[in-house]
Amino acid sequence: MWFFIHLVILYTYGLSTYFHLSLFLLYLLYTLIDCVKQCNEINLSSLGLFLIYLGMHVHPSIIDFSFVPWYVVCFYGMRDRYTFIFIGGIVVGTYLWHKPPIQILSHVLLIVGRMTKQKVVPPSHHCIIHLLMFLICYQTKGLNILLTFENIIGVISNLLFFYFEHFDNMDLFCFLSITVFHNPWVFLRGIIIQLLDLEWYLYFKNNHFLPVHNTYTFIIPIGVLLFCLIY
Repeated sequence: MWFFIHLVILYTYGLSTYFHLSLFLLYLLYTLIDCVKQCNEINLSSLGLFLIYLGMHVHPSIIDFSFVPWYVVCFYGMRDRYTFIFIGGIVVGTYLWHKPPIQILSHVLLIVGRMTKQKVVPPSHHCIIHLLMFLICYQTKGLNILLTFENIIGVISNLLFFYFEHFDNMDLFCFLSITVFHNPWVFLRGIIIQLLDLEWYLYFKNNHFLPVHNTYTFIIPIGVLLFCLIY
């Protein structure tokens, strides 16, 4: 829940170099003081979190997360969901059609990031993520280290997200994302994806977040994305 609130705050106020620099220093200090065993573990969720921040930097969006169930079903090859895959492909295709490439890139980053962000990210990885994002923001936005109310709220929300990260629920997160929209037609597309398969996360979790063997439904979202990019 706090992860969703944190991203809504970033969506509202935007990411800044000060935000990432502050969190880099805080997590660096925390890592040096309390070096936990997780620091040296390879954690795919860390890559997922970085991709989410990068996607929010490229083109901020929350409603895109509502399409995660369809991508999970397609890429992880859940069986007997061909109707959902077909209808979902039309819904996602109409959402992305005529969108500029930068928005499609952001959409892909957010989707892949949310699909792979499944576990708690170690503090040392938080430190590296915010260092990388600081460098990216510095190159694209310049060095803005002014202390503002928005930056303070962003840092506090991130620390709360870190503390309560083990409560992160992908299913609830994706459902709540349909509430942040500016267009009723986009909301309609998001709610269709959510209602067509209410048990997607249960099957995803029961399969230990692993893909089903000998399934090729991942071709469909790749085809939809390429079609929207070309046409």
